Amino acid sequence: MTLTATAAHADVEPPYAGDMVTVARRFNSLEAELLRGRLAADGIPATLGDAHTVQTDTLLTTALGGVRIRVPSAYEAQALRAIADVESGAFELDDDSSQPEQLPPEDSTPLFTAAQAARLRRLALGAAVVFAAVELLRTLVA
Repeated sequence: MTLTATAAHADVEPPYAGDMVTVARRFNSLEAELLRGRLAADGIPATLGDAHTVQTDTLLTTALGGVRIRVPSAYEAQALRAIADVESGAFELDDDSSQPEQLPPEDSTPLFTAAQAARLRRLALGAAVVFAAVELLRTLVA
């Protein structure tokens, strides 16, 4: 008898890491998901509480206290440190807006010659005509 990987491990439970505790709340479900992903990247198993409810009915966000980010109690201290790092800006990228955008020199060679560009325009126009004809036939047949 051959067992699949799913059947072979179906009765194996993961180790118990403690009850789930709420380590943070976010009123924006996208921010909550980003924070959950950051915790997962640090090896912390995290789940979101009330995320689907908040996405379904945003008026309930305040009543529920936002989306809860929950982790097993064994990971609580590690999760709180990771959240503190996120909130302190430890992962922010440097803003290099002071550096001007590097544009190619004006005398650079064009990607296409004039003849190639004209041929590409004709091909694009032909494709647009064919697409319009197919759509017209579709509406006439339906």
